[in-house]
Amino acid sequence: MRYFLLMLAFVALFAGCTSNKPKQAGPGHNSTAATTPEKVTPPQPAEAPAEVKAEPTGEGETPAGPTENPKPEVKIPKPDIPVADAETQKKIDEAIKKFKDISAKWDEREDAMLKTLVGIGAIATPDVLKLSLDRDIEPEAAGIILKFFYLLPEKERNTALVYQLFNDDSTMRGAANTMLVRLTGKKDIGYDANGSEADRYAAIKKWAEALGVKGIE
Repeated sequence: MRYFLLMLAFVALFAGCTSNKPKQAGPGHNSTAATTPEKVTPPQPAEAPAEVKAEPTGEGETPAGPTENPKPEVKIPKPDIPVADAETQKKIDEAIKKFKDISAKWDEREDAMLKTLVGIGAIATPDVLKLSLDRDIEPEAAGIILKFFYLLPEKERNTALVYQLFNDDSTMRGAANTMLVRLTGKKDIGYDANGSEADRYAAIKKWAEALGVKGIE
């Protein structure tokens, strides 16, 4: 009996020891999962919605006005200005050379201007007008140049001088205007050799109308 109680106590002690052992994980089960606490992912903030650009409604906006175009450049319609042919131009050049030759006799110089060039006619106007701008010309020679214009037929002379108001050289344009005022005795009508093309053209038409010059549109 005593032996039986001792055995019963031993069995009870053995059963208590086995119940405290950890349970074995089953096949396919991660053993670390039972001992490692589960990692909790904190909630992510909600993604901000993409910015939406508001379409213009047109309300409260000032409509763009029409684009201002620059004023078109006014092109002066030049008349058909006569030009001396090669042979005539050679005679004009020789006569002017003789007139400028201070070593020549005065009578020869005078004849070169008042006979040769006047005989050639108004086609020589640009060359004689350019000569009048020469500062080396003596006062007596300047008087002969003015006489050249007086001796030309009035209509041809006025037409040739009005045509020179279209010259590309502003100095020549100014000389032509000055000569017109002096020869015609008319008051300057406001032609400005350095003015805009539109202003010059308006004044040229006034000159043409006053002097009866044709060919100016």
